[in-house]
Amino acid sequence: MGRGISAGTMGIVILAILAGLIGAYIIRASLIRPEPVVAKPATITIPLASVDLPEGRTVALGDIALVNMPSAQAEAQGLMGDKTMLEPQQIIGRILKEDLKQGRPFHTDAFYLQGTRYDFTRDLKPGFRAISLQVPKDRGGSLPVGSTVDIMFRSAERKPVSGLQIPEVTVRLLDAVRIIDVYEPPPLRAGVRTTGGIDLRESNVLRGPPPPTVTLAVTPEQAAVLQTTSGRGEMTLVARPVDERLAAETGKRKGLTLEDVLGIEPPPPVILFATELYRRGARSVNVFRDDKLIEQIKAQQEEKEKAPPPAPPPAPGAGVVPPPNPQIVPVPVPVPAIPGAVVPVPVPVPVVP
Repeated sequence: MGRGISAGTMGIVILAILAGLIGAYIIRASLIRPEPVVAKPATITIPLASVDLPEGRTVALGDIALVNMPSAQAEAQGLMGDKTMLEPQQIIGRILKEDLKQGRPFHTDAFYLQGTRYDFTRDLKPGFRAISLQVPKDRGGSLPVGSTVDIMFRSAERKPVSGLQIPEVTVRLLDAVRIIDVYEPPPLRAGVRTTGGIDLRESNVLRGPPPPTVTLAVTPEQAAVLQTTSGRGEMTLVARPVDERLAAETGKRKGLTLEDVLGIEPPPPVILFATELYRRGARSVNVFRDDKLIEQIKAQQEEKEKAPPPAPPPAPGAGVVPPPNPQIVPVPVPVPAIPGAVVPVPVPVPVVP
């Protein structure tokens, strides 16, 4: 029988196999070359004007378009610079002090300083004054600058407590007033949030944006009228054509009530009259409303007559018992036992029975 493979031969075979595998891996690694890594250009997001924005415009969220482009392209187009603003939160609510074309970036020197705004007094003509009012958007607060409006005023009813009664009536307060500025405050920022994204302090509070502030060019007399009626009713701005000429109203303003609009006739006037009756020196007043007795007032003399007369004072000496005279009773005083002492005299003491 032949002899088996020795241990030395088996070791040489294993080493040969390992050497072949290592050589194959080296050849494969030399033949396969890794693909070159191409570096992607750096990109940046730039806020640009979505439309043409005029001077004095308060920038809103819809006025901004966020554009993502390579940094090299942005620098080539002149969109990047030291003054370019990249955060929309820093732009919204700011007021432009110059016109901004569509597609241009927002620069730090394109806005008024925080807390300052457009000087609308430059648009005032001699003899006019500027007065500002808070007007909601649904009553004309959204009209653009340069509009010509009529001011309608609806008074709040006032009861005759401390003065004359003022009914709820609508009048045309001023005619052909020009708007020279409209300032719309930015929306309120979100409050501090707690765990879970809910602020419990503001969960039940409905807070809307404040109404726009409209500035009007008026005469000094018109400014006094607006100041007098401010806070005593509602004002509405009604737009009208710029070149329209209407005859100015003279005399007393004619008010319009809801009864006039609905055609409701006022109730007939209430007729009040009173009668006075004299009976044996006593006077009584009867008040009638629409032929019906509503109140009867009697004089105090009649009530005094019904009261029983006071008792007459008693005659002197008739049935009156005079008070008894006081009796003097001697009170004994003990004599001291000291020799040579003076014995006091008894003192009379009045006794009233």
